[in-house]
Amino acid sequence: MISERFKFRAWVKKDKAMYPVIDMTPFKAGLSISDSGPFLYPYDELEIMQSTSLHDSNNQLIYEGDILERFELTKCCKKPTNKMIGTVIWSEDGFYFKDSGGILYGFANVENEKVFVVGNIYQNPDGENNENF
Repeated sequence: MISERFKFRAWVKKDKAMYPVIDMTPFKAGLSISDSGPFLYPYDELEIMQSTSLHDSNNQLIYEGDILERFELTKCCKKPTNKMIGTVIWSEDGFYFKDSGGILYGFANVENEKVFVVGNIYQNPDGENNENF
């Protein structure tokens, strides 16, 4: 079984669809992202996103490119406060949450927060159609 840290998904621009990456075999003409057929996509038609290996409060795996709704929890009674919305990005030294003002936050305190995946930057960049948004 593949570790969640090394799971990937791919946004196929032409199809406007997100697919789990089962196999990432590089070819001169493009990248095969599935082992179930001859699905060879030119490199410029794909956006590959890696899993952070972290899960949101609904146990959904968080990927690069996801849009998160993030709440801090008060120390006294664990009530959600300080709502932030932003995206998961990869920087030189790891994954970060980038808020709407461009400030980067690490994921060190995820257990002290409520975090919900409300979309991703490709399928629903505004986080629409999500019960937590």
